[in-house]
Amino acid sequence: MKITLGELDNAKLIVLAEDLDAAACEQLTPLVESLPDAAAEIVLDLSAVPFVDSSGIGLLIFMFKRLMHSHVPLCLICPPGQPKSMLSVLRIDRSIPCFVDQEAYLAYRLAVSRPVDTGLPSTDCLH
Repeated sequence: MKITLGELDNAKLIVLAEDLDAAACEQLTPLVESLPDAAAEIVLDLSAVPFVDSSGIGLLIFMFKRLMHSHVPLCLICPPGQPKSMLSVLRIDRSIPCFVDQEAYLAYRLAVSRPVDTGLPSTDCLH
C-alpha cells in the first residue's frame, strides 16, 4: 500500500494506492490511530484503490468511528468502481460523505463555507 499525506483546503489529505486489504490495513492502523489529533478534518482519497475487501471496509468504519468520537469529520474521495460499489451496497456512503474527486469535495467545501444570503440587511451597520 502506497500512502501519501498532504493537505486539501485545510483538511489532512491521505491518498491511498493499491488494494485496501488485510495487509494494507495492518500497515494503515498506526496512522488511523494517530488521526484524531492530526487535523480538523480528514479526506481519504481512494481514487487509486482498485479493490477493497472486508478488512478494508472494517478499517474505514473503525476510522470513521474513531474520528467521530473526537468530532473530526471524515470524507472519502471515491470514484465509480469496486470500492464505491462496496460503500454503496453496504450503505456506508450514507454515513461517510463520498465525493467523485477532489474537485467535487472542494466545491462542496466552498458551498458550505459561504454565508447564506437571507435578503436581510447586514447587522454590521447596527453598531
